[in-house]
Amino acid sequence: SLDNAWLVVAERAREAGQCLAHILADKHAVGQRPVTLIGHSMGARVIFYCLLELYRMQEFHVIDDVVLLGTPVTSRQNKWIKARSVVSGRLINCY
Repeated sequence: SLDNAWLVVAERAREAGQCLAHILADKHAVGQRPVTLIGHSMGARVIFYCLLELYRMQEFHVIDDVVLLGTPVTSRQNKWIKARSVVSGRLINCY
């Protein structure tokens, strides 16, 4: 059913975000330069969970700017505060 497919995709986006965070935190793989992330729909969800994982890892100043377009995530303020805290520049959420 459609609901089950949506839940599978949403969970995979969360997992992909966590993987992306670990890659971006690896200074040997990415280097020291700031990163700008832009995502739409599920790509924006990947980025959102990447930011939360970077917060959990206490990896600040890795991400410079973020643009999220049509992000299918929760609107809980505490999660957005965590996501914002790892972005050095601007975090733009377009919905």
